[in-house]
Amino acid sequence: MKKWIPTLCLLASIHANGQTDTLIGRNVSSSKDYRKLTANVCAEAQTEQQKANAIFNWITTHIAYDIELAKNPNRKTETPKSVLSSGKATNNGYVALYVAMAKEAGLHATEVDGYIRKQYYDNGDPHETVSYGWVVVEINGKWYIVDPTAGSGHIAGYTPWLTNIFRKLSKEKLHYDTKERFEFAYSPQCFMVDPLAYRRNVVPIYPMWQLTKVPMPLAVFEAGVTSVDSFNKLHYEIANNNSRMLMLSNMDHGETMMETADEVYAYNKRFVEVKGSKLLFTAIRMFDTNPTEATATEAKEMLKQATGYVKEQKQHFPEHYAALQKNNENKHRETEEYVRLIETSNKLLKAKCDRYQRSCNKKNKAIDDKYKKLKEPLEITKRSDVSVLKKPDAPDMRKLADSFAQRSMRMNGMQKDIERLADSIMIATQKFSNAYDDLAQHAVACFDKLQDETIQRIRLNDQKDDELISLVPVIKAMRLAQLDTMSCMFFDDFDAINKKYDELEKRYDALTDMQALMVKDVAGFKAFTNNAPGLSGEYEGIVARYNQQKANYVNAFSLHMQFNSKMHAMLEKIKEYADEEKGLTEKITIAENARHNKEDKKIKEDRSFDEGLNKVHQEDVRKVNDKIDEYLSKNR
Repeated sequence: MKKWIPTLCLLASIHANGQTDTLIGRNVSSSKDYRKLTANVCAEAQTEQQKANAIFNWITTHIAYDIELAKNPNRKTETPKSVLSSGKATNNGYVALYVAMAKEAGLHATEVDGYIRKQYYDNGDPHETVSYGWVVVEINGKWYIVDPTAGSGHIAGYTPWLTNIFRKLSKEKLHYDTKERFEFAYSPQCFMVDPLAYRRNVVPIYPMWQLTKVPMPLAVFEAGVTSVDSFNKLHYEIANNNSRMLMLSNMDHGETMMETADEVYAYNKRFVEVKGSKLLFTAIRMFDTNPTEATATEAKEMLKQATGYVKEQKQHFPEHYAALQKNNENKHRETEEYVRLIETSNKLLKAKCDRYQRSCNKKNKAIDDKYKKLKEPLEITKRSDVSVLKKPDAPDMRKLADSFAQRSMRMNGMQKDIERLADSIMIATQKFSNAYDDLAQHAVACFDKLQDETIQRIRLNDQKDDELISLVPVIKAMRLAQLDTMSCMFFDDFDAINKKYDELEKRYDALTDMQALMVKDVAGFKAFTNNAPGLSGEYEGIVARYNQQKANYVNAFSLHMQFNSKMHAMLEKIKEYADEEKGLTEKITIAENARHNKEDKKIKEDRSFDEGLNKVHQEDVRKVNDKIDEYLSKNR
């Protein structure tokens, strides 16, 4: 089963449950002889934990991960000698070297195969075959997880020099590296790992090696990290010291396979190839132990069944990987639609801001023109313009004088209406200002959430990952529902206040016109009656009232213009928010395209690897079958 570990995957949440000595064993010179190397590495180790620790430290700081070899399903089985000779290893090589050195140091250790949460796997995606391996080692009678592969470093992206130059010239806002290379990054937390933390992202094919009292079902693991955490809260007891663990560690690979295959299959019935592996090793042991015609015939029948299981496993790959690719495409379309909705809303919001800003400017220009007109002096009748004098009690003069009192009463009523409307505007304007503050705060909250999402997406997570699966619906509600609703209400409130101001302006116009007419009429009365006694004081009062009314009107103009100017500034802030939001959605688009392409490539690579490895396994069965056929041909 060693060949079934195709890639190095990074473990996001690993915590050590033992004290790690980060120096012991690290500075020992390399050797192609793992026995000699083990003696040197463990020379200063006094305890079992120190020995296990020293071996971990040396391997993780001296052996590099071989990216290209890991992609080759036809690679030769890695051995301690091959790993030490090349200084590189795949996941299989790390495990093989650690187990060999641990046993040489007198420790019980064995490899563990399992399923790892790959980057392109979403919550609920099924696991078909083995995809990772690590070590369990016995220290002071208890078994602990050691992961030398993850402890050695990680695969990092890099961009060739010339590509970087082109990108700088093009001023790309966000880009991803085009190549991969291994970088050493010693991680002591991968020694004696907490089993509960480890199974958040990795779970063994044989449940016992979870090292917990209650093994976690594979379905819980596949449901996602949140489901695993919930399970761990209920089932947290460790079980790492039973006799079966020691028994399995003393078996070779074939014996372990025959011993555990049924439980491995029961744990994951999609992994049918394990049944073929059991039959293969059983046939080999049976024939090697007692090579007779009868055992050869029986072994051939087992090999035929084994071939059937291996081929059945291969039949799963097209559907499995097609589903993963389809899911990848669906995620891509969902994200494109999601970003399109935000950007459409953003574009409409910005366009609306532009339109209202133009309206504010236009309105202020109209108010300013009216203000200038209002400042123009009234044309009134003067004594020098009158050629014929009239008596104060003349019918037309008396009628005019009688109307002064009536118009004064009407103007008092109009003034009260204006005051009520002005108070209403004041209250509405304060509510409007508060509504803007709420809108601004909500916009900031939306931006912060979208920024969190952008960071996750730049890390190539998607809306199906635990980091985003709960965040995206919140953003949709906050941004595409609540913010849009609040902005619509904001603009509606602005329109309503402007209508009130327009109504106030009309009432001021009517009142000012009436007062201007009063001034003109009183001036005419005075001119035609040659300043009849008693009118001079009244005239001055009417003129003063008119001037005061003009001042009130100008003040109303000023408040309206201030309101429009404040609105203009508010809209500018909203536009700034829209520009910043657009910057985030552009990054999300770039990140999503990168994620989509990377996952598509990885799915294709993994499918090719699994299908290639399946051919290798079929060839392994065929070689054993040919060996038995050769025996039968010679002994008949």
